[in-house]
Amino acid sequence: MAKANETVLGFVDLEQAVGCLHQSQITTGDDIPHKVGGRPIWLHRSHPLDLASVTCSKCQAAMPLLVQLYTPDNEVPEAFFRIVYLFACKNGTCKSFKCFRSQLPEQNEYWSESSRSSSKALECHICGLKGSKVCTGCKAVHYCCKEHQAIGWKTGKHNVTCGTDYQATIGDSEWEDIRKVVEFKEWEIVTEVEPTEKEAGARGAKDLESQMKGAGIMETEEEAEEAEDEIRDAPDTTVDVDNAFLMFQNRIDREPEQVLRWIRHKEDDDDMEDVSAENDDEDEVEQQVLWVSDVDKPDFDKDIGSCSFCGKPRKFEFQVMPTLLNHLSIDHASDKALDFGTVVVYTCPDHCQPVDAKGAPQVYMEEVAFHQNFSSMGLNDRIRNVLLGGSSLAE
Repeated sequence: MAKANETVLGFVDLEQAVGCLHQSQITTGDDIPHKVGGRPIWLHRSHPLDLASVTCSKCQAAMPLLVQLYTPDNEVPEAFFRIVYLFACKNGTCKSFKCFRSQLPEQNEYWSESSRSSSKALECHICGLKGSKVCTGCKAVHYCCKEHQAIGWKTGKHNVTCGTDYQATIGDSEWEDIRKVVEFKEWEIVTEVEPTEKEAGARGAKDLESQMKGAGIMETEEEAEEAEDEIRDAPDTTVDVDNAFLMFQNRIDREPEQVLRWIRHKEDDDDMEDVSAENDDEDEVEQQVLWVSDVDKPDFDKDIGSCSFCGKPRKFEFQVMPTLLNHLSIDHASDKALDFGTVVVYTCPDHCQPVDAKGAPQVYMEEVAFHQNFSSMGLNDRIRNVLLGGSSLAE
């Protein structure tokens, strides 16, 4: 667990065990993962989110899970278990994102050792959202919408299995085809505390030295000094992009494979400024949003605002980095491919727990996900190339 106000980085686990993210494998709070894509793992097991909550306001399609972050807070009794869910429309032209948090106290019917609920949620057979519709044939398989029922019927071969002992079963190859349509590729996210600039520099120098030794290439002290002189005297050919992007690139160079940045706050922290502001205190800079551009930043009152339930100004909690796009199995050549510079999530700083009209705790609280595109200075393709693993901006 990160200490308050540490910056924690998330990385895609490329060596994850097959099936480790399946709901059936997650039986305790310690098992709940941070993850990308796939089906959401519902904290309230018998209360999946409904379709209306994650319907794209532009194309009216169901938005799949992009990221879920498990963020328990044992200092807030109501948030001993806590997950933040971020959904995104697969149609990149929509630029639609929605964010919800869900939480539970330590003693609850789903995750407490003394009381594990056996009630089974009526989930959509295709995506895992609330299954408010049922197959009229077998009355045993549920769906969230007609579109997913059609996918299950045709691609999932329910037209063959309906009414048989295999009516709730979909073959592996069929599942692969379905997931390509309704989900983002699923990965577990592993985390580590962000290194300081000094730590990253020392590690980079050590890695470079190891690589050079392995290749049988070692510079003498005189050769190293000559190389430094050449770099210092070389003309400045860096492309003219805005300061925020240059700072963004410099910061992520510490860990280029990061796909997520997560901040834990102290109760008395002042609202965070963005990282493009002039600030010589590295400890303060560590806690700020990394914007990819000086343009299209949010207006706090208009775009972020205060918690809809307790009225406290929302705070930056985590941001998704554009490097994640490399792992989603999307067609980057398509004009409808998901694309963003960064997606920044702001949530209630107190993890407040509202109740409904009957006095029962509300299951899902909508928060704010603000997306920023790349700079509009005519350098979009080249900037994306740098962030997605291409060459440097300097030529």
